[in-house]
Amino acid sequence: MSQYTERKINEEKFVSNVTVDHITFDTANQRYIATGDIASNSIGTITCLNSKCSVFAKNIKFECLNGLCIQPHTNNILVCNVDSSHVTVFNEQEQLLFNVNPREITHEYTHPGNVECDADGSFAVIEYSGKKIKLFTPDGKYVRTSKKNFGYLSSICYLNRQFSPSASAAAVLVGNFSQKQLCVMSNDITQLVSIVELKDYPTDICVDLNGYVCVVASDLHTCNKLCILEPRMNYAQLQIIKYSPFVNRETGICVNDCNEIALGNMSLRELRFLN
Repeated sequence: MSQYTERKINEEKFVSNVTVDHITFDTANQRYIATGDIASNSIGTITCLNSKCSVFAKNIKFECLNGLCIQPHTNNILVCNVDSSHVTVFNEQEQLLFNVNPREITHEYTHPGNVECDADGSFAVIEYSGKKIKLFTPDGKYVRTSKKNFGYLSSICYLNRQFSPSASAAAVLVGNFSQKQLCVMSNDITQLVSIVELKDYPTDICVDLNGYVCVVASDLHTCNKLCILEPRMNYAQLQIIKYSPFVNRETGICVNDCNEIALGNMSLRELRFLN
């Protein structure tokens, strides 16, 4: 196991007129891709930033956008479009490929809140209103829906098998906002493996390159925090970082290929870094 080193805030910030809601890192093209909206109106955008956070000239305008991820092997961009209930798939040149509509497939009312890809390119989608998780093949074919009816789900990520407690199976980590929990699901989302109690409301999750689980959380009153958990020690808490004045908006998180964490703050329209 890699020795844990406490993370510290890098005061370098990127500030823009475009809000930073959810964010992911595109390793192949060395850029950050974020969803948010333009400060002057409520049009959702996909914003591309290079690794030094210079804004690409091209923004793609949509309705209300939420979580996003990069698909392994294809390098496609998957984005949740809350208003249309679609997961929209783009290629790496930001050209529209196809839409996946979980509502049409399962005939259940749903709003896709966040999406995450497994190593093989298959992807899981969490629902805001349906309170469940849906699993799809890499080309967008429906596989199954989780049987457990969660509370309000805010975030999702995959934990590689080499970092899981048993070291024998990968896991799906889900932020249960309403219950202040991190739920650990089996990789095929058929079983709830364990529940990690959190003191605050989780808004986003990522796993860094050393396998530490990074949870953005808020108490909804005074501050936002980043909690660093060790899954190989029953999700023991290693560090808490209070990284900004409190703002009651969700904050996105991702890790780049240098294991640097980027934190996106919607209300302050900024990106902060932890190294």
